[in-house]
Amino acid sequence: MFLKVTKAGGYEYAKIVHNYRENGKIKQKVLLNLGRIDELKNDPSFINLVDKLQKIFLSSSEGTGSIKLFPEDVSEGIIKNWGYIVYRKLWEELEIGKFLKQYISQNSRIKFDIDKVAFLMTAQRLIQPVSKLQTYYRKNRYFGFEEDIDLNQLYGGLDILAQIKEDLELYLYHKNRDLFNMVVDVVFYDVTTFYFESIKQDDLRDFGFSKD
Repeated sequence: MFLKVTKAGGYEYAKIVHNYRENGKIKQKVLLNLGRIDELKNDPSFINLVDKLQKIFLSSSEGTGSIKLFPEDVSEGIIKNWGYIVYRKLWEELEIGKFLKQYISQNSRIKFDIDKVAFLMTAQRLIQPVSKLQTYYRKNRYFGFEEDIDLNQLYGGLDILAQIKEDLELYLYHKNRDLFNMVVDVVFYDVTTFYFESIKQDDLRDFGFSKD
């Protein structure tokens, strides 16, 4: 296991990579995308992760390796959000990316990764709902989202999801039913409660209790 540095869009990105042999050839598997190096150097959560990995690695049966990072001193910086990894696991369990990519394969006009775009919007909505513009500005808070996503792709992703909304809902229903061995007799659909705040009254609005 070692740290690999790649360049994209004028930045350097760090990944934890594992070498393995397949059919007599040495191949690499990316275990974790860590993010931009210029941000990681000053990220205490990343330094803590490296410290934990170092201890695990040195206590392994090999016991001779080490994880080398940066020669510079590190200092306090912005803490990245790792909480989305839980949502990523659920996303993969439900194979939502597979469903989206099957749709993309039938539409050659779509040139971006709808799986990555849709998951970023979903993760942001679950963690802290904001506009798509703010989602774009905040994407660097999540490891693995620094590359290849621009604002127009977020807006384009909304159009795609709107087109396949019913198919996606049906797919997720069947996926959950099979995954959890559910026997469904009745489905309840919860709609958002709404009310008016006004000093005027008309045929639609009336003073009294909100419609719960």
